[in-house]
Amino acid sequence: MREKYGKKNRRWVQIIILGDPVTKEPISYEVNIIQESEANSTKRQAKCLLAQGVSISALGGDGAMDQITLWNFPQEQGIAPIIKPDKNALDNTRNALRNQHAKERKKIIS
Repeated sequence: MREKYGKKNRRWVQIIILGDPVTKEPISYEVNIIQESEANSTKRQAKCLLAQGVSISALGGDGAMDQITLWNFPQEQGIAPIIKPDKNALDNTRNALRNQHAKERKKIIS
């Protein structure tokens, strides 16, 4: 961070919150001082929730969550992935559902 922003002694905190879209209540959160992949944090939190016996029906996120590992994880667990693909997302990856979403997004944009 200092290389990018200079030596201004600024500290950056990254907070990733998983919440219930119906009740708008937070369910799980993770705080990182060193920035990390949001998709990895989301996957790690979801694994912990599943291990605790929490029922997850869908896992979603914005373009920052558009990573193939986060598309594969919910499908392996029987969870619906609701992840918005990037504008320039490739539609020839190994995940058929992600490819379909990327193609639909391109149709909507153009």
